[in-house]
Amino acid sequence: MVNWRKQYSILIVEGRTENSENIWTTAFPYLVGVDDPYSIGSPNDVWSVSYTPEQISEKLVAKGYNIGSVTNIVMESVSVNGRSLKTTIYGTNGSASFEKDKIRAFFGDSNFKTNYFTIQSPGGSGITALTGSGTAKINSSTANLLSSSGSSNTVLSGLKASDGSTATTLQVSSSTAYTFNGKGWGHGIGMSQWGAKTMADKGFTYEEILKYYYTGTVLENTK
Repeated sequence: MVNWRKQYSILIVEGRTENSENIWTTAFPYLVGVDDPYSIGSPNDVWSVSYTPEQISEKLVAKGYNIGSVTNIVMESVSVNGRSLKTTIYGTNGSASFEKDKIRAFFGDSNFKTNYFTIQSPGGSGITALTGSGTAKINSSTANLLSSSGSSNTVLSGLKASDGSTATTLQVSSSTAYTFNGKGWGHGIGMSQWGAKTMADKGFTYEEILKYYYTGTVLENTK
């Protein structure tokens, strides 16, 4: 038996499940987005996949969309929980829109793991400096450098990064592909398998786990 209670969705940066109507069609009161810090750190917590405009055009043609050469990809609307509700690919001869989870089907579920993502367009410059402790990146070709006379906008190309002992020249690179940076794997509705495991490892009971992910439900013995 299930008892319903009114619930409200809130917006957080990451670690969040999704309302059923934002992936499928019907809104179910027990399938609403909940804060899910227990899934953070899973094997597919974050992912990234890149496609050139030419690769995307080929995919579009193969699926019957003849919009010409890809010129832009825009996330038109986003759910309160952070997932794409509508993503549109614009071309020289039109556009193709993918609502909710259909963007995953277009790119392929195994690579495009969820519709919880951001888009980085081609042409964006990046600064990369390799040091002994790893890689530092600045996602711009300019930065505000503060001097004794104030702040100034300075081109970083040719500058050097130092860790105190060695210096590395900063290199400017430019992307030629659309990069999708996502979080999690799956539709994001209901109970997270990884989150449930983490909660169990932390000592939560099966009843607490089910009630946590399936909002407003109460377990009862009907015998």
